[in-house]
Amino acid sequence: MRNLHRQVQDLMGVAKLADAFTQKEQQFEAAIFELSQTSVAGKEINPEEARKITNWFQRFIWLTPTGITTTSSKSKSWDISGSGFAALTAIADDTEGLQEWIQQRVRHHPATKDKPQLQALMLEPVAQLTQAFAESLVQFAQSREQPLVLVLDTYERAQSYLNQWLWQYLVEDTPLASAPVRLVVVGRQKLQADEGWRKLHQDRQLLYETQLIRFIKEQTKNYLKQIGIEKGATLDKINKVTQGLPYYLNWVREQRDKGKELDFSQGNQAIAKLLLQDIDVQQRKILLVVACCRWFNAEILRYLLENDSFLGSQEDAERVEVYFEWLENSDFVELSQDCYRLEDVARDVFRQSYVKDYRNQFRHTNALLADYFKQQADDLFAPQTLLPDPYEDEEWREHIAEFLYYSLFGKGREGLQQYIEQVFVAAFLREPAVFGAPLAFIRAEMSEENRNLLPKATSKLLEDAGIVLRFDWRFIGQSPKSYKIKFEGENTPSKEKIEASIQSLLGHVGYLEDCFGKSVGLLCKALRCNRLREMADSLLPVKRQAEQVSAHCRPQVAHSLFFSLGNLLISAESYEDSLDCYQKAIDLNPQSVDAWVNRAYALINLERYEEALESSQTAIDLEPQSVNGWANRAEALDSLERYKEALESFQQAIDLEPQSVNGWANRGHTLRNLQQYEEALSACEQALKIDPQEPESLSCQALILSFLNDFEQAIAVIDQAITLKPQQVVYKANRGIILARAGRYTEAIANCEQAIKQDPKHESGYYGKACCYALQGEIEPAINNLQKAIEIKPRLSRREAKSNPDFDSIRDEPRFRELMDNG
Repeated sequence: MRNLHRQVQDLMGVAKLADAFTQKEQQFEAAIFELSQTSVAGKEINPEEARKITNWFQRFIWLTPTGITTTSSKSKSWDISGSGFAALTAIADDTEGLQEWIQQRVRHHPATKDKPQLQALMLEPVAQLTQAFAESLVQFAQSREQPLVLVLDTYERAQSYLNQWLWQYLVEDTPLASAPVRLVVVGRQKLQADEGWRKLHQDRQLLYETQLIRFIKEQTKNYLKQIGIEKGATLDKINKVTQGLPYYLNWVREQRDKGKELDFSQGNQAIAKLLLQDIDVQQRKILLVVACCRWFNAEILRYLLENDSFLGSQEDAERVEVYFEWLENSDFVELSQDCYRLEDVARDVFRQSYVKDYRNQFRHTNALLADYFKQQADDLFAPQTLLPDPYEDEEWREHIAEFLYYSLFGKGREGLQQYIEQVFVAAFLREPAVFGAPLAFIRAEMSEENRNLLPKATSKLLEDAGIVLRFDWRFIGQSPKSYKIKFEGENTPSKEKIEASIQSLLGHVGYLEDCFGKSVGLLCKALRCNRLREMADSLLPVKRQAEQVSAHCRPQVAHSLFFSLGNLLISAESYEDSLDCYQKAIDLNPQSVDAWVNRAYALINLERYEEALESSQTAIDLEPQSVNGWANRAEALDSLERYKEALESFQQAIDLEPQSVNGWANRGHTLRNLQQYEEALSACEQALKIDPQEPESLSCQALILSFLNDFEQAIAVIDQAITLKPQQVVYKANRGIILARAGRYTEAIANCEQAIKQDPKHESGYYGKACCYALQGEIEPAINNLQKAIEIKPRLSRREAKSNPDFDSIRDEPRFRELMDNG
């Protein structure tokens, strides 16, 4: 937007006009500076936090997901299970969580607090800046008293974020249609092929679309007659050779104007030879080789002449100036953005001719070009440079994108693996242009007629993987259970197709050499494991490899890798291993609030509550407004039976995030432990107002209702929880406890037995049976089952038993007291 604005200013000579976009952008940049310098409390912030803020506003706002939404309404503060790397940047923040954090900062920071217009700009920068951009276009047109037409040529090359901005923001949400401003989109593909354009509600008065079209036979003949070609046989031959394409017909006209006689006798096979008439053998070879180039200059031509055996001897290399001057003056070459390129149609013809007649040499030329751009990238940053340094350099990213493009054409399986490796690395580092640009280049060039330019395996992979890479690459690092498609349409891929597309990438991970990209790829594979043990087993090799590749990363990237791995290990319930990863993340960045918070979460699950309390307090000291920190502090205090302090911390978390479902539910759990059942029920009801389908809130409500003797409603509610999450054995055990409180002991025991059968290593089934027997006064089986629960989860089981009235009848029994005292 900024570049387009500057171009319009220069072309219309209105650079000094105080227009809306210039003013709005200045406000935007000034606010970013203030937000990235000091905290809400006015203290200087650390460089990592500053970078997080500037990256969000300058880059990530263009990369926010458009096709997905999470399937859970839980706040990230309370649930990190199922998380993947897509939600993480190199500074270890998830997209949704980072956005919430930024929003909180904007609302409370002195630079933006109580400034509603500035807050609106910082909370919705793309929409606000686009409105200002549209106002500026109108201002420019009115100041010059002439219409303004913006032409977007070769639009098939536009990357997805630019395409989305155009239809969603500029065309859909601005009043440009009623102003003297028009947009012309020129490209090979119909805009209506894109779901966003099809859903556009504009009347399209603002935008005119034109495509590459072919003349029908009669139109071709009429055109040829207008330029003086009258013979019927010649008309038929030209129509057959040119296929009605205006480019070729115009070229025929130009050659006639120059007095050149053209030979159309070879029919359909003649177009390449036709274009190459009157060109000597070496010049033809140069055109074929240069046709491999997306663009070229004298340096690239010299490199090819010196290294490509197809072009001949050293003497030819010494004539580079002569050949380059000839190319500059060629009918097929155009100057574009300070470099030269073959016109699209001519390039298509010459590349097809090259691959048809010299397939191996065509691959070799592309491999040479790949090596050239790899060397250009290596000259900027040595291959062993620590990540993410090269990825943060725009020039390096451009070179590596060119390298990948040519590798895909020229290096077969090796090129394919290089591309896949970069997909995982660049996705993790949030630099999708690295893999997105080569894909966009190829898609813009490909048609049914020229798919043979790519190796078959490469073509298939790009077709299969292209679904997710084009639609939304963040799916790669998301668990399939954690997202759903926001909108559906004729060309919108289903979730099944997206996952199949991702699997086409993941199928190659095992062939990658040990590297950062392979580590990320293995993380993505682990996300798609269906069983916890399978996930845990698949993550252990990743952990070992991460320890090796982290030596080649800057601390913030290594921190992010271990943080991501820690989150996945928590999802797999491998808490010891996750704790190790979080500790490594903290060693790399002791200021990481998220790492301290998640370390506390792991410690809570390991029943190391005192350490969890310390970690939570560290997080709060670093960021007093950390909802996560207060939540885990409350959990730790609750587990230490310091219930009143826990309530205070839960209230702090809820005050910071009033819509937190689990915040209210956990508050209800603590109030239940204090036997304040009416208040506990009110807290659960508040949680269910926010999300009526949250099973944990339903389970908590059901248990409280059973204490209030509303057994019928309690059973109905726990059944809802079981229906929503049947794999959660604790809900089945809780159903048994509720039935026992209702006096339905046989059914109660049966439910607890089902929980044990479902997961014999989970404490809840045994704890439930202990409650059932205790309520019946059956001391031995009650204590025996409670002992089994304590053996599996000692501190949790003891804590629950101490405050649970179900055990009042056996509380004075020596064995019960012994079980409680041993903790």
